[in-house]
Amino acid sequence: MTITLLPMPPAAEGGDLVAYLNGHMSSIRPALDLDVSWAYIRAVVDDVRVIAAERGERTVRITYEYDYSAHCACKNLDATDTQTDHLTCELRDGSLVLPHFVPVERSTVDEF
Repeated sequence: MTITLLPMPPAAEGGDLVAYLNGHMSSIRPALDLDVSWAYIRAVVDDVRVIAAERGERTVRITYEYDYSAHCACKNLDATDTQTDHLTCELRDGSLVLPHFVPVERSTVDEF
């Protein structure tokens, strides 16, 4: 399993923690489940942001939102939406352990 270690400021909580995490989105993004294929085969993620974070003794629970859109050939079939999800990560030696998200492999049989 691939992980990223993100150093955490010791006193950051609440809004400060959310701002810190949003400032390090390039490190956090690989750990997030941003698979939007369930919405539409052409859907893409447009934006991701942390909206809340709760720091425990050994964990951080991150609540994030992502906007996605699907642009189709027919103008009236374009779609946009926002989803919210959560990620709980371990705090280890002053760093946030971010395991890279690996989507479940699917096959055509799963679709039937």
